[in-house]
Amino acid sequence: MSRHEQWSFHLNALHIVICRGNIVAWQPVADKQDLAIVNAANEGLLGAVGDDEDYGDDFGGGGVDAALHRVAGPRLRCLCADLPEISPGVRCPTGQARITAGADLHVGHVIHAVAPVFPAYAPEEAERLLEQTFLSALMLAKESSLRAVAIPALGCGLFGCPVEAGARAAMEACRHFAELKPNLEVHFVLYKASELKAWLKAAEIVAKPALPASASGDAVREMPPITTPIGD
Repeated sequence: MSRHEQWSFHLNALHIVICRGNIVAWQPVADKQDLAIVNAANEGLLGAVGDDEDYGDDFGGGGVDAALHRVAGPRLRCLCADLPEISPGVRCPTGQARITAGADLHVGHVIHAVAPVFPAYAPEEAERLLEQTFLSALMLAKESSLRAVAIPALGCGLFGCPVEAGARAAMEACRHFAELKPNLEVHFVLYKASELKAWLKAAEIVAKPALPASASGDAVREMPPITTPIGD
């Protein structure tokens, strides 16, 4: 399928857009100060550790975290380093999020969200922490009066979360967030076809397909039946 296709859902007053693509290139037509990209960060917030070959072609290794730091330039690392440590080497505990300016990115802000490393937790606890991670990022976007936020499949790369569990956690977080009636558009920008398929299935359970204009000004497509094959 085309990486430019996107599906729109309404969950109460919350507008959710799901698409496949490179989150670093996400750029709706809006004032950059109204936009944020959520980074799949680690607790130190100083850039990626390790490599994820599944993301190598577009991200150059290290997943979303490394890609954002490369594009944002060294100032993003400096902004993160200025955030206070709450314990040695930890600026943001697992399940929480922090916000900085976007440095040289085309968005005004980066929300650094720390998902759990799944093998380190019991499955139920890991999924609870992941839902908390998504919700923390959404709450920070709301508190910062942002117009739109782009979120990757947090936890589903290097941190070992199964995509189905990641999608459930994301939609549960959206369900709780929607109760606050936020004025925020949430874009899930997913790199892998498997992530997209899982997110569409999870969204169909909790939200209603819609066909408005997205923040980019482009019409978005109603979600097709889940039986539609999505190739890698």
